[in-house]
Amino acid sequence: MHSRFVSIALAVMLFISLTVAVGYAEYGTPYPEKPEQEAEITEPELLIFENIRYGEHDKQTFDLSLPVDAREEIGIVIYLHGGGWRGGDKVSVKKSFDTFQSNSDYATASINYRLVRDGKNDIYDIIDDITLAINQIKTFAASYSVNLTRVILCGHSAGGHLSLLYAYKYKDISPIEPVGVFALSPVPDLSLDVFFTENTLGDEEYMCNFMSRVFGEKITPENRSEFTALLDEYSPISYVSSETVPTVILHGENDRTAPFIGSQLLCEKLSEYRVNHELVVFEDTKHSLKSNKKNKQYADELMLACTKSWFGIKEKNEQ
Repeated sequence: MHSRFVSIALAVMLFISLTVAVGYAEYGTPYPEKPEQEAEITEPELLIFENIRYGEHDKQTFDLSLPVDAREEIGIVIYLHGGGWRGGDKVSVKKSFDTFQSNSDYATASINYRLVRDGKNDIYDIIDDITLAINQIKTFAASYSVNLTRVILCGHSAGGHLSLLYAYKYKDISPIEPVGVFALSPVPDLSLDVFFTENTLGDEEYMCNFMSRVFGEKITPENRSEFTALLDEYSPISYVSSETVPTVILHGENDRTAPFIGSQLLCEKLSEYRVNHELVVFEDTKHSLKSNKKNKQYADELMLACTKSWFGIKEKNEQ
């Protein structure tokens, strides 16, 4: 079951890149540009870097793949890992990221960020880390004569939420212009009642405690309504407009960790504002999308088609 688009290949060719005011000087001096070790070179010829630092915390690192021969403006796909904002690591998404890895037309990166743990860090720190990491990725690539001018954000679960939120709310401060987003099993609306009351992670009290750690606030079943405005402020659905970047969402219809209805409501709003989007529904699927191989293949092909369109990559016989 797919969206109202008859042919995504035709639809994505109509996508229009947005002009975004880019400014990032306020985020400070980048950390050292060169890694301690030389990059690995792979086939096709890519420079592969691992664990490049963009801050002093041990979680402030990223992996990066750059085309060897890129000497002009190109795009980059950046993956944000999931894990409920409190766990996960960029290493865990390597297989998921294989869809984009082997190419010579654009760069790819996977970011680690500070996790919400032991009363330390919160969602505000995570957002800061995304900006810092993209800033450093842009600077690092420039040191290899690669000019990154467009970014597609991609992530699963909490990473899907962060990808949508950053591409929608923070596009004007992004060091690289967001031109699209791929969200896998995201939480587009943090204030949805079912997210708290019917979640497979736990009951309402558990979910309130869970989100209390994410936001650094004391949220309880009794006072949750008092935090609706805060939850809405960090819900991607709150920032949909006619200028929202093209969006592809993959979601299992039986997902009760990141409720499927959230993606349905987001797509309704995207339709209302005539934003180009696609919802790929994984039937009889819960939070993980790995079990549905048929839909996974379609989704991979869709995301690659969108990537080429959003980055303006032409087939060799068209050039």
